[in-house]
Amino acid sequence: MRCPSFAISFAAVLVGAGAAGACSTQTPQPATAGKCAVAPKGDGTTSADVLAAQGPNCLSCAAASGCLDPATGGGCCEIVSGTVASAGLTESELCLNTMNDIFNSKCATFVGAHLDLAKVIEPGCLCGMESDICVTGSQPPAGPIYADYAADFGPDAATIDTDFIGAKFGAGQANDVIECALNSGCDCFGPGALDGGPDDGADAGPATGNAADGAAVGTSDDGGAGD
Repeated sequence: MRCPSFAISFAAVLVGAGAAGACSTQTPQPATAGKCAVAPKGDGTTSADVLAAQGPNCLSCAAASGCLDPATGGGCCEIVSGTVASAGLTESELCLNTMNDIFNSKCATFVGAHLDLAKVIEPGCLCGMESDICVTGSQPPAGPIYADYAADFGPDAATIDTDFIGAKFGAGQANDVIECALNSGCDCFGPGALDGGPDDGADAGPATGNAADGAAVGTSDDGGAGD
């Protein structure tokens, strides 16, 4: 079952999807009404494709946990609409890039200490360290997914934190699906997930934002959001 904090945060975003506060660098849109694929298409254009590439049980677990069901607070990249002006991508394309980048960097296993249980990947993926201290401005973001987040939310870490989860932005939708799979105990992340991850920060290198660097599933943009 998905964790309650995930479902509540996602539902709140859906209710207020048209609210003000969007970053000026892109034109985000609420998730469109639609149905997410629960079987991979084989062309890398759906969240199901990305999840299926992580192992034989990853997609089935995520689907059974409601991670891909908009009716129960889930979602997927293919139903996020809008464009990301700063990156020249659609929100759907950036969502797929972000999912691939998170899995390829293994930053989701570097969960460390965090302020919000609904944002367990934030320390490793955004901050690049064992805490989310970069959100307060005490340290600059150095996580491997920072370039994707900055392209969608803008460069300010506090703003990224505010919009980190939800269907209003492609990167937020990517985080949402991955947080759900992680909190549901799905076998998508390899050893270390939710037990502190690597202790030397080796997987939290400079942000690349490039889904093409060893991506398990191709996306419509091989250059990633941060190029």
